[in-house]
Amino acid sequence: VYKLISKTSAGKSMAVFFEPAVENDAILMEVCDLYTESLQDKLNSLGSLTVKPRSAMLQYMGTGMPVRVMTKDLDVDYFLYGKAVRSGNKIMLWAELTSTNSKSLWSDNYTWGASTISSLSSDMIQKILQKLNTKLTSREKLLIRTIPTTNAQAEKDFTQANRYSYDAHMSFAMANKYADFISFNAAIEAYSKAIEKDPYFA
Repeated sequence: VYKLISKTSAGKSMAVFFEPAVENDAILMEVCDLYTESLQDKLNSLGSLTVKPRSAMLQYMGTGMPVRVMTKDLDVDYFLYGKAVRSGNKIMLWAELTSTNSKSLWSDNYTWGASTISSLSSDMIQKILQKLNTKLTSREKLLIRTIPTTNAQAEKDFTQANRYSYDAHMSFAMANKYADFISFNAAIEAYSKAIEKDPYFA
């Protein structure tokens, strides 16, 4: 299934895995899901990089498996690992990029905000690509920097809808028609909410 939904590339490979500091914290889980979706969407626009599908990462959720073990298990060149944690009234997102030999190449901290999903993921990717000395085409630079909408709630709904849509396609590929139906309906509802919040975003 993974091969069917992942693109092929002669370039480098990367995996993205964000998890909540507290496993049963629904809000932290949502933050991780939203940023993972936004990062995957932008990274998949790069022709020189193959990104492991999100479905390949589900097996590691809640296992506490070390990053170096996951990197080896997934057979990728780079691993972008992140953690969402609560800090007082704020939610912080810590992210780190490591190489195959577990060498840290880049790390940073971000403050969660519904209005900054796309902008923060763009910032992460641009800094990472600088570290990797990756050259981008004009189109790729535009796609990475593009903010889908200036309406914070519309952007959140849009990102959430993309996640539901991905889940629906995964369910379809696995012949799980019930989950497929539920996810597609959730995606349509979230896309509709995004358009309601920002009609010009249709």
